[in-house]
Amino acid sequence: MKITDLEAIPIEIKQTMPFATHRETMEARKYVIVRVYTDQGIIGLGEASTIETWGESQTSSVYSINEIIRPIIVGESPFHLETILARMDQALEGCQYSKAGVEMALFDIMGKAVNKPVYDLIGGPYREWVPISRSVGITDVEKMTDWALMLKEMGTSTIKIKTGISGDHDIEAVHAIRNVIGEETSIKVDANTGWKVAKEAIRVLNAIEDCNIMLAEQPVRSWDLNGMAEVTKAVNIPIAADESVWGPHDVISIFEKRAADILTIYLMKAGGISRNREVACTAKAAGFSCLLGGMGEMGIGSAANIHFAVAIPNLEYPADLHIPPFLLEDDIITEPLDYSENGVTAPKTPGLGVELDEEKVEKYRIDK
Repeated sequence: MKITDLEAIPIEIKQTMPFATHRETMEARKYVIVRVYTDQGIIGLGEASTIETWGESQTSSVYSINEIIRPIIVGESPFHLETILARMDQALEGCQYSKAGVEMALFDIMGKAVNKPVYDLIGGPYREWVPISRSVGITDVEKMTDWALMLKEMGTSTIKIKTGISGDHDIEAVHAIRNVIGEETSIKVDANTGWKVAKEAIRVLNAIEDCNIMLAEQPVRSWDLNGMAEVTKAVNIPIAADESVWGPHDVISIFEKRAADILTIYLMKAGGISRNREVACTAKAAGFSCLLGGMGEMGIGSAANIHFAVAIPNLEYPADLHIPPFLLEDDIITEPLDYSENGVTAPKTPGLGVELDEEKVEKYRIDK
C-alpha cells in the first residue's frame, strides 16, 4: 500500500457560547481536516485542532500539510510510520499540530487496512471507558457559578475552572463555585500560566485549598520550572505541568527539578499518537501520573484522543475531551461519539471509527 495524495481542509465552527482563558475569548474554533489517500482506496482521516494563541494557526497548518508534508510522504507506505515521522521532523521544526493531524490519518488507514480499532494498534484496551471533565471559562463570578451549576445538573462529576485573570477574582470564583456545586463534584483549576510568578500562585492556591481541589494546572510561565518547583513544594494541592510539557525531554526536565506532581499531555502538542506515547512512557518511568488534555477537538480529533486514552495505563485523571457535544454548535462526523454524563467510550470499528459528513464539510470549510 502506498500513499497517493494528501489534502488539508480548513474548517470553522461556532461555539454554543463564548469561552475565555486569561489570554483570549473564543466564539468559534478553527480546525484543519486531513485526508490521506492510498492506492488501495483506503482514505485516512485526521485533524489538526489549531489555536493561534497556544501553538499553531490554521493558515500555517494548511500550508505546512499541503506544501511541505505532502511532497515528502506521497509514495511511502502508511505503515512506515517512523520513517514518515522522521521526514516530517526533518522538514519542519515544530508545527506539532500539523504533524499530529497527518499521523492521525495514518493510524486511521492502518486500522482500516487490518480491520482493527486504533487502540489495538497502540497496546490494546487498558480501560473500556474514559472519564472526562467539563470546563468553566473565565467571566464574571456570577456567570461562572451559573455555568458550573449547569454542568453539575448535566451530571458532570469533575469540573475544571479556568483561572489566571487575577488572583483575587480566581479566589472568589473558586469559592463561589464550590459553594454552589457542593462537595460531591470534583474541581480542577487551570491558570494556563496566568499567575505568572510563584509567589502569586502560592497565595492563590493556599487561599483555595479549603475548596478541596483535585489538582491545579500550570500556575506559572511555561519556561519557569524553578517557579513551578517552588509552587509544588509550597502547596498541598497537586500541581500539574501543562504548557511546560511538549515532549519527552520536558518530562525529564520536570522530573529533575521536581517541578510538578502530574503531567498534562496532548496529542496536538506532542505531534501525534506515537510521540505522545513517548511522553506518556517517559512520564511512567519517572513515576508521573498523567492527565490527557484537549485542544477543543472536533469528532475526528476527539476519537483519536479517546483511542489513546483507552490504551495508555498512566492516564489517571479525568480527561478534557468534552468539546464536541458541549461547546460546538455542530460537528463534521456522521455519527456522534459515545458520550455519557461523565465519560466516553472509544469506537470499536476499524481505524478511528468515524466518518466525515461531506455536506457538513462543505458547509463549514472556509477556503471555498
